[in-house]
Amino acid sequence: MTGQQRRVAPHRTTHPAMAPRPRSALLFWAFLACPAGSFATTTLNVSADYQHQSNSNIWDLAPGAPPIFHPNDPKRGDSYNAYGGTLAAGFDWSRQSISINIDGHDYRYEHFTDLNHQEYKLSGDWNW
Repeated sequence: MTGQQRRVAPHRTTHPAMAPRPRSALLFWAFLACPAGSFATTTLNVSADYQHQSNSNIWDLAPGAPPIFHPNDPKRGDSYNAYGGTLAAGFDWSRQSISINIDGHDYRYEHFTDLNHQEYKLSGDWNW
């Protein structure tokens, strides 16, 4: 070459994160971005509750009837506080669905404390 020099572009290395993505990866992300009816659906519901209730005749006795459960205690009424929570999870895939429900409550009476108790429920469904 007379008077002219040929320039060569410097070689650049590309970081793997910056490399061009294959076509299949682009299709995969496109399918995830566009929901379809056949995709699975997952649900999760969490709730909590509180209840205060008063009852003037907790033993449901007739007026003037003697107390039968606590003979030395003439009081008939009481009130309680209840605390509880629920967790429900579900998974739907096409025509199949699976769900799990957990429910629990704690009851605390103010006067008749021997009525304090806990209630809980565990249930599940599988529909196909």
